[in-house]
Amino acid sequence: PLSARQVMEAVGRLARPQPGLHHSVALTGGEPLLHAEFLVELLPMIGELGLGAYLETNGTRAEELVRVLCFLDVVSMDIKLPSCTRQAPLWDEHEQFLVVLAAGEDATRLDFAKCVVTADCDPAEVERVARLIAGIRPEMALVLQPVTAVRAGIAAPSPRQVLELQAVAKRHLATVRVIPQVHRMAGWR
Repeated sequence: PLSARQVMEAVGRLARPQPGLHHSVALTGGEPLLHAEFLVELLPMIGELGLGAYLETNGTRAEELVRVLCFLDVVSMDIKLPSCTRQAPLWDEHEQFLVVLAAGEDATRLDFAKCVVTADCDPAEVERVARLIAGIRPEMALVLQPVTAVRAGIAAPSPRQVLELQAVAKRHLATVRVIPQVHRMAGWR
């Protein structure tokens, strides 16, 4: 484990050779908000370096978000669809998270939600996500990300299916984008 200062020294070494090249430091995981105390220490240092802070989160830890929101420039909220993940839904947790985002609204911060979709995706769940966002943060973008199948049992949706899911979401939200899993296409984890 590294201290916040050690992390910033490493980030500084990477950012200094080409100032202005980097937009932000991405905080991803696991779930970064499990380490809110560490983030409270780290995030101001990121700002002092002149970099933004980009949080990738599962969108379920509203209380922890309250503690760090003022330091963030981008919040990417993952919403796991039960039909795609075969996990229990987290609708209430996502709603609480969106409420915190809305309460801490900052015109300079970019917030968006993302759903990975599979061939098994239930359009009603995509509609539920779109309605949930529209009821709290109607200007927030939704990204639909077709899964890149990497193991048996997970099938990618067809292009037609993705466009149909996008149309469902666009009934409630102005901005719904389809973006592939570029990291998978590039061979990264």
